[in-house]
Amino acid sequence: MLKFGNFQVFFKHIPDEAGTAVFSNRTGMQFVNHYRGRTMCIITENDEEISSGEAFCSQNDHYDKSIGRKVALTRALAQLDDKEFSTVVWKRYLGTEKKRK
Repeated sequence: MLKFGNFQVFFKHIPDEAGTAVFSNRTGMQFVNHYRGRTMCIITENDEEISSGEAFCSQNDHYDKSIGRKVALTRALAQLDDKEFSTVVWKRYLGTEKKRK
């Protein structure tokens, strides 16, 4: 979890979940993806959810927590469409990642 000011960024990993997700591409066409493992990113402000994003692991891929976090965070930040906020979050996230190694 990342905390700064009134904001918090949470991650939830569900590596054993299997299911089907429906996606739309840029042209509006929908397609179905069977997945094995999922990562969620939830961004809150004053304890209220303001954005969320999900990453799905293909059945052919190996579940990778780090990749799932980055994809889910990218999708959550894209919903907010705030470049300055996104920059702050990524700097904080990458700083956290470096401390773990």
